Amino acid sequence: MKTIRILTTLMMATVLLLTACTKDDAGQESVVTPTPQPADGQKIQLEAVTRGDATPVTLENIKVMMTSDSKPGNYHEGSFVRTSNGWDNYVSVSEKNYHVYGYMPGQKFNATLSARPGTTGFSTGAVMTFTDLPAVIGSNLCVITSVRNKVPSTNDPFVLGNYAFQNLDNKISLHLDHLYASLVFQVAIGSGRNYCDLRTINLTALKLRTKKLQETAVTFVQGQTLTDADIQYTYAAGDEKAECPFYEDGGVLSSPSDLVEATSFFAPALYNDLELVAVYDVYDKKGNLVHANRKAINKLTVPKLGRGQHYTIHLTVEPTYLGQLSDGDLDNPDVKIN
Repeated sequence: MKTIRILTTLMMATVLLLTACTKDDAGQESVVTPTPQPADGQKIQLEAVTRGDATPVTLENIKVMMTSDSKPGNYHEGSFVRTSNGWDNYVSVSEKNYHVYGYMPGQKFNATLSARPGTTGFSTGAVMTFTDLPAVIGSNLCVITSVRNKVPSTNDPFVLGNYAFQNLDNKISLHLDHLYASLVFQVAIGSGRNYCDLRTINLTALKLRTKKLQETAVTFVQGQTLTDADIQYTYAAGDEKAECPFYEDGGVLSSPSDLVEATSFFAPALYNDLELVAVYDVYDKKGNLVHANRKAINKLTVPKLGRGQHYTIHLTVEPTYLGQLSDGDLDNPDVKIN
């Protein structure tokens, strides 16, 4: 049998920011239909993005929701799109004063903005509701936790919990903070028993199986930093599970030096309800497909992580013995966690 051994290394990622890092805090929902962007507005330029993270970050498209006190029940949406040449912006403003909310990656999910219970408009905060957000994703899900009209510095940092934006020169800086924790998987073929001299593994997909998210609501309060209590997850009724893919690149493991690394991001409360689903093909050294779409499902033991923290799991692929090439154990290895 092929064995995947997991050695755990906890990397508690205290949120490392370009400036100071904290988190944010929390009431009747009135869903608002977004108003279109003003046709006569001025384009606004994204000048800086910061976030708390202890690992290299891939910035993705950012969705912003611009609200103004002159139209307290409305907002218009825009995006900052990440390209190889920098940021392209698809948001314009026609007034000087706004309250800005948003999230990343903006191209993969949808959210609506509503007033906090007992309030009207968005000047004192807002509730952002996701209805299509999976419990596990392959991108670092973040929300805006502060805005300002110039780049922050050590002496003049972001004020977390400030969503008010005064547009002085069509430039905006955004502070992003995590909603999810993450698991980093490192997969390799073991050097023992010369398995890699006989077989090649093509890892076609990694998924995490867990509860199905029905809704995620994030409450922002002007002047208060975001805390875990401000993020409410609602799960589907019953025991329904969802398989959430986070790696589908087809990594090849042909020698002990080959390494496939994949990072998943998950709702932190689900740390004790995660199963790893590995899908792979087995080839001989002549390139012949020996077995396709093998699937192994293993329960994971993960410590409780906070938003922005991550945990590394090392996986080693090995058969339990090697005999003849016709041995079923060699051709069809099982995946187990030691």
